[in-house]
Amino acid sequence: MLWMILVVVLVIVVVLAAWLNTKSPVSGAPDAYRGIKPLSEPEQTLYWRLREAMPECVVLSQVGFSRFLEPQAANPGARRALFNRIGQKSADFLVCLPDFTIVAVIELDDGTHRVDKDAKRDSILRSARVPLVRVHVREIPTVEWLRSIFTR
Repeated sequence: MLWMILVVVLVIVVVLAAWLNTKSPVSGAPDAYRGIKPLSEPEQTLYWRLREAMPECVVLSQVGFSRFLEPQAANPGARRALFNRIGQKSADFLVCLPDFTIVAVIELDDGTHRVDKDAKRDSILRSARVPLVRVHVREIPTVEWLRSIFTR
């Protein structure tokens, strides 16, 4: 008799859990997500100016550091630690030659940027000898200025 009560309780718990899961907004229901533009208005402006300034280059946006940097350590533990430093970081824009050799990382600084985090990011890019150009959202450079810094 006791085992029948346990089975009934277990069935009720499973059914209740399944029902609650279908009511959760994270269950993958059609209304759980909505599409947004991958670039903000200032990022779009800078993207198109970069494209115009350097038509011979490939301009990529929101590129994870791990796609263009790799840790240089022989020790697996040190390698993992170095990878963890870049795992969640991304470049606003990555400018490359047609063979995807890196020309520069372009960072668009806005109200979300923090000086301490920017310093760490700058240090990582400097150690990899990747040129970095920082521009402020209130002073997005002209096509001519962008062209001039890359043709020096």
